[in-house]
Amino acid sequence: MKTEPILEECYQLSKSTLLIYRVFLILTFFISALSLSAQEKVIVVGGTSAAPFSRGVSKTSKINEIAYQKQLLGSFYLDDDWAGTDIYLINDSLVLCDINTRIDLRNNVLEIKTKKDTLVLPTYRIKSLFFKETAMVFVTENIVKSPTSGFYQIIVDDKYSLLCQPKVKVERADFNIITNSGSRDDKIIQQEFFYLFVDENLIKLEKSKAKFKKQFRKNKKIEQFFSQKKVKPKNKAFLIELVKFINEEKLNI
Repeated sequence: MKTEPILEECYQLSKSTLLIYRVFLILTFFISALSLSAQEKVIVVGGTSAAPFSRGVSKTSKINEIAYQKQLLGSFYLDDDWAGTDIYLINDSLVLCDINTRIDLRNNVLEIKTKKDTLVLPTYRIKSLFFKETAMVFVTENIVKSPTSGFYQIIVDDKYSLLCQPKVKVERADFNIITNSGSRDDKIIQQEFFYLFVDENLIKLEKSKAKFKKQFRKNKKIEQFFSQKKVKPKNKAFLIELVKFINEEKLNI
């Protein structure tokens, strides 16, 4: 009886089985790896990877592409702080004394702080305001006969009075990505507009030097004043000096 061929055949069969088993293990490994890779790709949601140890974070994450949320910087109030104020209403017999207020320049209203709430008083009901701490005096369109509502601070009170009307405007963001310049945020800018008030006439003073000087060209003494000074129509100190000169010299314009 020959046993060697049978043993050899068994050996060959065992060897083949082992080879098949190894191939099966290899295939199982690759299938598992492909399955895990597919799962990681599915987990990527909205451009960010949820796989904690993913090697593709830099490719799938959009953290650097999040849009900048611009802000509105500044304030619409002449002063954010509340201040003790005497309010003279259109009705001469009615005065509200030592009331905490602040001026809202965007809406041209006076906010009044009470124990429970904040009230709003429109300019058409106001004659004038006196802020006790700063001694600032404001009048409204009711006094200066202006067609537009607003608050006018009295800078010089005389025959020729100098008034300043504060306003606000929003300066929009102008950031340039290419040059990396400009502002990313919107800004609230406070502006000052100056007026002469005489004989119940409100005269707006020009901001450009040439137009400003033309407003006074009829008076030789004022032209002489300009020749001796640096004309600065946007400068409050210069305007105070000019208006005081006009009143002291009893000039007409």
